[in-house]
Amino acid sequence: KPGDESKPPDRSIAVQCCDADLSSDDSCVRFVGANNDAGCVGGFGGNGDTPNPYTYAEAVERCKWRGKSLGKTYTLCDRPCTNKGCSYDNYPVYSTLLCPHPPPSSPPVPPPPSPPPSPPPLTPPSPPPSPPPSSPPPSPP
Repeated sequence: KPGDESKPPDRSIAVQCCDADLSSDDSCVRFVGANNDAGCVGGFGGNGDTPNPYTYAEAVERCKWRGKSLGKTYTLCDRPCTNKGCSYDNYPVYSTLLCPHPPPSSPPVPPPPSPPPSPPPLTPPSPPPSPPPSSPPPSPP
């Protein structure tokens, strides 16, 4: 979430500002005066240099401060401001744009179905019932 950072990022993120009273690419402000380390809003990012590291909250304050020093209202930009100086085109820049949401992840692949239960073991068939015992033949008279 913007402003939650407690320390600058490992990789420099450039600070560029926009004049809140303008709505075109002319509103982009990457430097005031000179396109060098002294004039660039967040430090020069060319000739082997990197922009100075700032958190999101510090970048917001830096724009406010730069604008106020000129009697203007500067905010972070809502546009890329490509080719506007300080070699920031080689770096990510802070902006007011929301980060795109990653595409939804695919649902997990269900596990393979369980094998059907084994049939009960076969029991040998029962032997046929025995015939009833026979009676002795009648005795002759």
